[in-house]
Amino acid sequence: MKLNFRKIAASVAVLLLPVSLYAQNSNEAASTTRPNVKDKVQERIEAKKAELEKGVKERFANFIDRVMDRFNAVTGRFDKIVVRIESRIAKIKSENGKTDEAEALLKTAKEKIELAKASIVEIKVKSDSAINGDLKSLYPTIKEQIKKAKEDVKEAHEALVNVIKNLKPGVNKIDN
Repeated sequence: MKLNFRKIAASVAVLLLPVSLYAQNSNEAASTTRPNVKDKVQERIEAKKAELEKGVKERFANFIDRVMDRFNAVTGRFDKIVVRIESRIAKIKSENGKTDEAEALLKTAKEKIELAKASIVEIKVKSDSAINGDLKSLYPTIKEQIKKAKEDVKEAHEALVNVIKNLKPGVNKIDN
């Protein structure tokens, strides 16, 4: 029986010795790999944030491009209308009609159109600085600039309407 006990004790010791050594190595490995795992997770989080921020900036740039296209199309139409109004004024002048008030209104309309164009350019300048900087904090200023440009475009349109109303037949009768 003593012999069996010795055999059993020796075999248990042989079996438990590698387990205890593995446990010591495992604790050491866990303490060294745990920060590595945290670092890897943190790197993944940072990469995902950077990717999402890049997507937001790209969508914002596309939005600004669409806004700029719409505003520039409007001012382009205004320029064509101004040319037509100028030709109408020249025609009325050639027939000895009164065009002084219409010319003054047209001058005011041109100034408002230029103001609208300047506001539109300012949108692009502010949005470029926001895209290159902190978009989240600069967004409210860009939003206000878009509202200002929209109001300037409306004022230019109203000025053009006033010029056209002044040129309508019956308002400026031809002097004979």
